[in-house]
Amino acid sequence: MPETRLSIDINRTRGGLAPFALGFRPFFLGAGAAAVVLMGIWLAVLAGHLPPPGYYQGTAWHAHEMLFGMVVAAIAGFLLTSVPVWTQRPPVVGTRLAILVGLWLFGRAAMLLAGVVPPLVTAALDVAFLLGADEIDIAPGAFVVYIGTHGDQGAHRADVILPGAAYP
Repeated sequence: MPETRLSIDINRTRGGLAPFALGFRPFFLGAGAAAVVLMGIWLAVLAGHLPPPGYYQGTAWHAHEMLFGMVVAAIAGFLLTSVPVWTQRPPVVGTRLAILVGLWLFGRAAMLLAGVVPPLVTAALDVAFLLGADEIDIAPGAFVVYIGTHGDQGAHRADVILPGAAYP
C-alpha cells in the first residue's frame, strides 16, 4: 500500500520576510514570548514591584492575558498553518500575516497601557484581532463546528454549536 503524507514546505519563503512566510512562525514566537513576558510581569505584580496593569485586578488580568495573549497566538499560529493544508487553499502570508500579528500585538500593548489609554480604545484594540475571525470562506458541504453562541455571526452555517466561555 503506498504511503500518503500531508506536508507543508516550511523552508520556502513566499516573498518577503521569512517570519511572515507561514502563520505558525510569528504566532508561535509571539505565544512563547507572551508566556515568558506576561509571567514575568505577573510575578512582579505578585511581589508588589508593579501595580496590576489596566482595569483588571488580581488574577483577572493574568487570566485575560494568558487567554487572549498566549493561547490566542498559539491557536492562530496552528490554524493559519494547518487550515491551508487541510483545505488546499493558499495560506495567509506576507503583509496580510504581518497585519494580523500587528493587531494581536496592539491588543497586548493596549492591555498593558490600559490605565493610560481610554477604556473604549483599549477594548477595541484588545478584540480587533478576533473580529471577523468567524467570517471565513468554508467549502460547501463542509461539516462546521462553531464555538460561540447561537447569536454570533458565524453560527448561521454551523452543524454543531458548542457554547463559548463567558468571560467578564
